[in-house]
Amino acid sequence: MPARRPAKPLRPRVTAARRAPVKTEPLRFAHPSFTTVPVAQRATTRLLTHIQGTLQPIPAARGDATMTLADIIGTTGSAEIAQSGHLRFHCTGDTGKGVNSPQGDVAEAMALDYDIAHPGQSPAFFFHLGDVIYGPGKDNGYRGEFYEPYIHYPGKIIAIPGNHDGEVFPSSDPTTLKAFLANFCATSATVPSIAGSIFRQTMTQPGAYWLLDAPFAHIIGLYSNAAENPGFLSGRFPERRSRNGSQNPSRASSSNAPRARGRR
Repeated sequence: MPARRPAKPLRPRVTAARRAPVKTEPLRFAHPSFTTVPVAQRATTRLLTHIQGTLQPIPAARGDATMTLADIIGTTGSAEIAQSGHLRFHCTGDTGKGVNSPQGDVAEAMALDYDIAHPGQSPAFFFHLGDVIYGPGKDNGYRGEFYEPYIHYPGKIIAIPGNHDGEVFPSSDPTTLKAFLANFCATSATVPSIAGSIFRQTMTQPGAYWLLDAPFAHIIGLYSNAAENPGFLSGRFPERRSRNGSQNPSRASSSNAPRARGRR
């Protein structure tokens, strides 16, 4: 018979002691910032600290993130604006509804400001301030919440995303800003399939944030991320002159602008 192997010595079993869960005092109110206690003396987590943990990555813009008015409406259109002595444009945000809503009514009213006989006196473009689409399924939402409401609007539409454009839903929108970038930051101006028979080309903005170098003004579009409240900003545009050599005043706009903070 084969010799038996010596039995391995038994190792003592080490059992970690279970710690009792730490019981914390419930918050008096849902928002820890709803208090008269100074920020430095608060024992609870700051609201901003919580929000910073929910921010989404922001895709880098192409080039130096600059576009000209000619990039949007062509050199002839830009020259007409310059010759008129005025830069007029529509500006609103938080639409994300549909044709049969106040959004549709406003879109129809804005369309009346265009005069085909006097293009230089018409709005140069429509600057959308964000929240183009609400809720999940953003790729498909562009048909009913963007292309259909502006079916009669003749102007070009540029935009910065709002927090709802950047929000993430694991099943339908796992990548932040995907639908927004496809419709506003395409590499070429083409009619997307989601528009169906509606002729409106995608915009070719350099990214979710940009500098518009236009006659009479520089407009800086900033994206303040996907937090519900407040927004977060960081970084800076390099100091530069206008591509046409002028020194135009700059105007900055951001989604959630009244709540924008110094970090992103």
